[in-house]
Amino acid sequence: MHFFDSFLTRFKNFFSRFFAVFLFLFFTLLAGGLTWFIQTGSFLNEWDRLKLKTQKASADAGLSLKKVFIEGRVRTRVNDIHLALSVRENMPIMAIDLERIKENLELLPWVESARIERYLPSSLYIFLTEKTPIALYQEKSIHIPLDDKGNLIETSVQGLENFPIVIGQGSAKTAPALISLLEDYPELNNRVKSLKRIGDRRWNIILDDLDYGLTLLLPEGSEKEALQRLDKLNKEQKILEKNLSEIDLRLKDRLIVKGGKKKPLKNDKITPEQLVGERNA
Repeated sequence: MHFFDSFLTRFKNFFSRFFAVFLFLFFTLLAGGLTWFIQTGSFLNEWDRLKLKTQKASADAGLSLKKVFIEGRVRTRVNDIHLALSVRENMPIMAIDLERIKENLELLPWVESARIERYLPSSLYIFLTEKTPIALYQEKSIHIPLDDKGNLIETSVQGLENFPIVIGQGSAKTAPALISLLEDYPELNNRVKSLKRIGDRRWNIILDDLDYGLTLLLPEGSEKEALQRLDKLNKEQKILEKNLSEIDLRLKDRLIVKGGKKKPLKNDKITPEQLVGERNA
């Protein structure tokens, strides 16, 4: 019995040592094999082949692109979207790189953000959020669309010719706040032709005509109060209908006006040469 216990103990010790050595050799070889597999590119090649096989199998099973739906498109050209998608009918729907498509779409000038979803078995949905133009920023003789966040949209102004023109140092970033205020006064807002930033401090608003229209001089930092006062005066006295060339609202306790014979209104539409929408170098 003692001999059997001794033999069993020696066998256990031998097996433990042997198993430890076996595990060490096994994992050493496995690590070496994986390192070689990855370094030689075999792992990546096999992975790519497996992925292609899986995608083909999914297409054979009916998971292939049949329809693309686009929501939120207003100003973005359909052809530009198709180029950004770079997909084709009947391609394996699981092979479509949604992140790459998102990046491509968000490079388009009118696209603020994009969301792409796969609807199995065969549809791709594109959800676009476009930038909102509020004015045309003038730099030298070129006009560039301006969005509601004060950012320039590097594209053509075609279709936006009747938007107000914003001009002057610092005007692009500060114009959205003033335009938002003007929306509370539709009768006035519909007549705005230009918003001119003076010394990056205050605004002049030109109504009706860029050269011969009525100019409103607003005070620095008190635009809301000045517009409220003007709106009240207009309701009571129709001041905006009088034969005036300038209304100075910069002083709180008085109103300074200048009369002037109105000249015939000229065509204020942007010329074809200004439709480029790209700034000069």
